Formats: sequence, structure tokens, C-alpha cells
Amino acid sequence: MWGSILGTLSQLMNSEEESVEVVEWCVEGLKHSVKLCARFEMDTERECFVAMLAKYTGLMRSPFEAPASAKNIMCIKALLSLANSETDGGDVVLDFSLYLAGARLERYHLEGSNRRF
Repeated sequence: MWGSILGTLSQLMNSEEESVEVVEWCVEGLKHSVKLCARFEMDTERECFVAMLAKYTGLMRSPFEAPASAKNIMCIKALLSLANSETDGGDVVLDFSLYLAGARLERYHLEGSNRRF
């Protein structure tokens, strides 16, 4: 069942006609999904929901692409909120720090590939 929730939220977040209200609902749905998965010790499912939030932060894209949107900011706030929550705390911090490390490596790779030697 969690896969269909993840898929639906993904479709809504990717839609061309996204409104701030729809994005807020999706981000809230993702936050509650992470908390529920943590509560029932569903680690794989929790990691999938955290990965989706991390994807929409925009931290893994090139700095030369579009500027940060409201969706990116909402997802960053949601991840930070989850990291501070009592329900999941440390696991989200660990997952998010791994995504940030990957984003930094990807950014360095992009910056390095644009240079001429």
C-alpha cells in the first residue's frame, strides 16, 4: 500500500500545474508517512519517503539550473522538521546527511566537468 501512496504523491509533486496548496499537502503526506513508517519500524519504506523528500529539495541538481522554488524550500523544511522530531530523529538525520554528501559530490563533479584544462 505504501508504494501506491508514494507513487501518487510523486505524480502530484511532478505535475505541471502544481499549486502551492497541493505541494503543501504532498509534503505533509510525506512527513506523516515517514513518521508512521518509523513508528512501525518499516525502515525500507521510511527510506523511500525520505529519499523522495530529499529528491525534491533540489540540492542534487546543478547550481546553474533553475533557482530554488517554493517546493524545494518546503521539502528542506520538512526534512529538517523530521530530523528534529522525537519519532524518527537520528535515522532521518543520517539519511539526509547521506543525500547531502551525495549532492556535494555530484555538484563537484558537475563543476569539474565544466572546466577546461
